[in-house]
Amino acid sequence: MPAKPKRRITKTTSIIVTVTNGVPSQPSVQISKTQRVVFVNTDNTEYLFELWNQDNDDHIVVCPVLAANASLTFQADLDDLKPGSQCHYNIEAVGSARKRNRSDDGGHVIIIGN
Repeated sequence: MPAKPKRRITKTTSIIVTVTNGVPSQPSVQISKTQRVVFVNTDNTEYLFELWNQDNDDHIVVCPVLAANASLTFQADLDDLKPGSQCHYNIEAVGSARKRNRSDDGGHVIIIGN
């Protein structure tokens, strides 16, 4: 019987950012390519994470949801990573009717280092 291939487990650490009243505890966070950033919602409100493109001039058409009193974890896409890559984002309450201006952008940022 052939031996089972060994699973390679990569050890990673996480940076914790709390979200209170829709505001992240750190508006800018830097992670290494193997770290994760975990957003922890301290509210009874659900929030949409509006993710923006690399140029920070348009957001993607779907948003992950940070559930009430829950967490949401992000990790860099290692297949498309350049040192210093940035992921801009906004946090909006689910159901908020906010009219966006084209000059709006992702006001917060995750910076991916080496």
